[in-house]
Amino acid sequence: MPNRREQAQGDQDLGDECVLLCRYLIGAAPTRDIADRYAQAHRRLQGLEPDAVTAFAFRRPRSLPYLDAACALRGTSDPLRKKLLLTTALLETSPQHAQAFTTEPMGRVRYLGALCGLTLSASIKAAIGLVLLEYVSVSP
Repeated sequence: MPNRREQAQGDQDLGDECVLLCRYLIGAAPTRDIADRYAQAHRRLQGLEPDAVTAFAFRRPRSLPYLDAACALRGTSDPLRKKLLLTTALLETSPQHAQAFTTEPMGRVRYLGALCGLTLSASIKAAIGLVLLEYVSVSP
């Protein structure tokens, strides 16, 4: 069982993790309540085990979209995807951030264009991310 100092450091690390993931997902830092709930849920559901892919993403935050796309291809068992799903669930249920998950109605042509653009973007990100995942798994 961790002592209070280790617990405080773990909470700080999880708070920093939550800030990075929220900035990636919605482009804004989370409220203190969201960060606290993230730390509490993370400890309860996943513990504090280290993860090479997440650690790489924290050292290089610009790699997060690519790693996310690649992990999505591999399934939701990756710790990074679990952390993103947890963060998304917390943000969706928060009144302060719920508007980030709603869209305005659009016409069929605009919708089709957006769908094609997002598909192309996700494919490119996944291809780059698969290379990054290979690099992370090989690097010490």
